Amino acid sequence: MLDFKELEKSGVEFEQLVRELLLSEGFEIHWTGVGPDGDKDLIAIESYEGKLGEIQKKWVVQCKHNAHSEKSVGKNDLQIMETCLAIGADGFLIACSTQPSSGLINHLKDINNFTKVSARYWDSIEIEGRLMKPHNYHLIDMFFNESAKKLSWKLYNTQDSSFWMAYYKKYFIYLSSRDSLTFSEIGLVEKFIEVIEGFDKIDKRKLVGLERCTNSREYLLPRAVYYDDKNTNFLVFLDYMYYTKEKPKARLIDFDQYFNEKNWNIEGVSVNWDIRFVEANFGSDHFRINHKDYYKNFMDNFKIGYSRDSNEFNRLYEDYDYIEKAIMSSGLVDLLDKYEYKQHFNAFEQNVIDHLKNTHGGTSSIEAVLNYVRGRHEFEKDDRLNSVWQILYIEIIHDLIDEDIIVPFCDSPNGVITLTEKGRQSCDYYESVLRK
Repeated sequence: MLDFKELEKSGVEFEQLVRELLLSEGFEIHWTGVGPDGDKDLIAIESYEGKLGEIQKKWVVQCKHNAHSEKSVGKNDLQIMETCLAIGADGFLIACSTQPSSGLINHLKDINNFTKVSARYWDSIEIEGRLMKPHNYHLIDMFFNESAKKLSWKLYNTQDSSFWMAYYKKYFIYLSSRDSLTFSEIGLVEKFIEVIEGFDKIDKRKLVGLERCTNSREYLLPRAVYYDDKNTNFLVFLDYMYYTKEKPKARLIDFDQYFNEKNWNIEGVSVNWDIRFVEANFGSDHFRINHKDYYKNFMDNFKIGYSRDSNEFNRLYEDYDYIEKAIMSSGLVDLLDKYEYKQHFNAFEQNVIDHLKNTHGGTSSIEAVLNYVRGRHEFEKDDRLNSVWQILYIEIIHDLIDEDIIVPFCDSPNGVITLTEKGRQSCDYYESVLRK
């Protein structure tokens, strides 16, 4: 049972819940503004295909949140016909967190029988029933934090005898086994989810490399778990979702260290982690963390248990992550001292600054810097330098940051740096370029 008293007394959260539920049910939604009793009405456009084309029906939706007082919604609490005429609505829906009174129910029947307006109601039982549909489970987690904790696993059959849909906490997960007709390892899947949730508690800036700006919204979501019961190992599919206009907090290295190095074995069972970076517009009306689009293209992967192809983001930054991971290796860093390349630091520093001088605003990605300096040397002809030159240049970038010549720039996920005021002046960049 859902406790509607978890929603604040003002009714704002209840109105938001009804709006999200209508959106999930396929309605186009608009606010009408604040009504005469302080509540905000919703306009819900219902579209469906008729015999001669698409038909649209406009509903006005009023929300009454009386759960805290436990009062029924009465006939006198509403102005149904007046509101429908004012807005030009074809239907009226009252959504309440308690129940309508018998007088209101009879009034709705009369409107249906003697007018052209359709009148309906959603009481707390109807709303809860709609929320208990698999595609609406995420709304329970969003609006009913305490009630959601009491919900146990919900499993649903698919047409495949070894493939199931499941909902647990806020996660919609597909479960698949190689040979068995049952999936008896739910307890282990709960352990996997604990590990996943544990990643969010880590300060990603401390995991590896340069400190990075962090975004305020991100989701790390399990999409499926494949159990190879013949060889007793699991493959867990994860999506790391970050806002398309912000910088991702975590990177491939972070996931590699946390999952593949630290959590490859859970309770004596081998676990492989398949992780994709996914850009998403969290502000869109169509955004859902469990939207079908995040599943439909990978159903065969989930069923058979083979990894998804790396998406564009993964491929783009994998090489850079590898470089940064190499820097953290003490063995490779020791090579810098062993071959005494630091005697060339002044010239190498100038190479970095020269590249920044010729870029817009004195700003460039580290990857672009490395491509630039690579063209100024014949590293491949020196096996020793060829093995460490990328590490060498990133160490130089670190030194330039310490000297306040350059600073990390935070509007890109790929280690962007920019010249400081001191850096511009030291290379005559300020006078020769910016003032022009």
